Parts: sequence; C-alpha cells; structure tokens
Amino acid sequence: MNDESRLAACISLLEEAARRRPAVDVYHNLARLRLDQGDGPAAARACVRAVSLGGDGVNVGHIIAGPAANPHPPAVRAKRARLLIESGFISSAVISELARASVSLGDGAVVRALLDYERFFRCRTFEPALRLPLRRIADIFLESPAWYGEPADRAIRHASRFDAIGAASEVPEISALYGVLRHAADDFIANLDPDPGGHPFTASAPPAFTIEAWGVISGQGGYHRPHIHPSAWATGVLYITSPVSASQSADRIGWLRVGPPGDLMPPPGPDWEERWIQPAPGLLVMFPAYFTHETFPMGLNEERICVAFDIVPRPLDTPA
Repeated sequence: MNDESRLAACISLLEEAARRRPAVDVYHNLARLRLDQGDGPAAARACVRAVSLGGDGVNVGHIIAGPAANPHPPAVRAKRARLLIESGFISSAVISELARASVSLGDGAVVRALLDYERFFRCRTFEPALRLPLRRIADIFLESPAWYGEPADRAIRHASRFDAIGAASEVPEISALYGVLRHAADDFIANLDPDPGGHPFTASAPPAFTIEAWGVISGQGGYHRPHIHPSAWATGVLYITSPVSASQSADRIGWLRVGPPGDLMPPPGPDWEERWIQPAPGLLVMFPAYFTHETFPMGLNEERICVAFDIVPRPLDTPA
C-alpha cells in the first residue's frame, strides 16, 4: 500500500469513528489528514464540527503547524492555513499561523496586510467607561480574586483574575461594566473599514457573538507572556486603574506591548509593527485576536487593574 492509499484508509477509519462517536480529537485528526491530502473544504468541515463540539483554536494551530518536535516547513504551514481560509474556516489561530509562516518565508507584503495596525488597531479613551464607578469596580475585583502562578495553559504569570463578569451578574457595577464591553465590541465592528478585497479578518467578522471577560490584577511581579487569543475573533483591554509610575517613567512601567513575538526567525523587522500602550483609567484598546500582546513585571508595589475581553463568534442557532 502506497502513502496515498494509507492516507485514504486512515481518513476512512476516522470518518467511521466520527459517525460512531463524534468527538473533538477525532475531527481534529480528520482535519489534519484532510490537509495532508490537500482537501481544504473537507478539512474546513472537520474543523467546524470540532468547534461545534467545544474544540479550541490551540488545536487548530497544531493542525496547521504540525507536531512541536517536527513542525511543517513554512511553505507547508502557509499552504495549510490558506487552504482553510479559502475554504471558509477562518479563525485567529489560522491567521496567526499564516502570519508566522509568512515571516519565515520573507513575504513582507502578506505580513503587513495581516498585521495592519492602521485598519485594525484601536486605542482611545472610551467615554462610556469613564461613566462607570471604576474605583468601585476595582474594589469588587480585589474582594475575591483567583491567584494564578505559572499555569501551563494560560499566559498570566504571578497575578490574579476576577472571572465573574457577565450580563447576568447580580452586582450592578459588574452588569454595567459588561454593558460597556458589549458597547465597545459593537462599536469596533461597526467602524471596520469596508473590505472589497476579502481580508480574512473582516471576512470572518461574526454576525453573532458573545463577550467573554475577566478582570486582571497585577502587582509588583505580575505579567503576561506573549500570546494570542486563538478562539476569539477580536480582543480588547479596558483599563480600570493604572500604576502611578506608568505616567512618570520613560521605562514603560506597566505598559502593554502589542507586536511580534520574540521567537520569530528571522525577526520580521518593520513588516510586523508594534505598539506600546500607556495605561490610564477608561482607556480602551482593541485589536484582532491574532495580534500578539504581552505585559511585563512592574517591579514596584503598585496596582494595575484592567478588564481583558474577547469577541467570540457563536453559532447562529445558539442562545446569546
């Protein structure tokens, strides 16, 4: 049996397994083999089924990139990402893999188009947020935070989170905060530039979505490693409080960096821009969820509190 026949046999077995026991790992493996086969539409359908069963963007990234010990060459990764995009399965994980592969291939035009800050990056004081009781919200976060040291599956390091942010919160201030986040998301989508060229980010703008949000409380040693939000479409940060040193130092203490990850080889240079954001209460930052971002330890006994939130696409047949 040749390689093509073995591949077809493995696909047949997985399809039978999917019929008997639909599961995320089965559909992810099916998508991987369909990409090996060059069948973008079938791979996209398998990815859609995996997502419907709770699959996340991390696994989709692995489908494109290959095993960590023996990743696919950049040209193969770019081809696999494009196959999914052209077949209608567009996620932040897919776009991120295409951007990373394009850096390795030296395709600056693709990198610049995908990481277009002028079109997709927003940073401004958000007036509805200034009408919130920001200090009271910060105090609510501080009443019952969950501590995170160095979790394997998250970017947060030595900081705390407040995870009870939702529209149904019985705390009036938190319910009002959620409404402001929803307003920010609606405003971001409404003000995207028209795109006759079919950019994958605008092409995948969700007609229906949920907001997932959490408060982040960082002190002297808290920070976030460089990361994306692979299961979201867009990501936002709303600052509740800011450290005093953020406005008094040239060292960017407490600032947010949005820019290329440090592990790219060769480094992307000017093709992949970066932005440094000085925190201030009521400041809103929004960008595609495949934009890498990070923070750094402040090294000072000061307080940095923000809300991180995601615009997460939802199937049209599920409740809001």
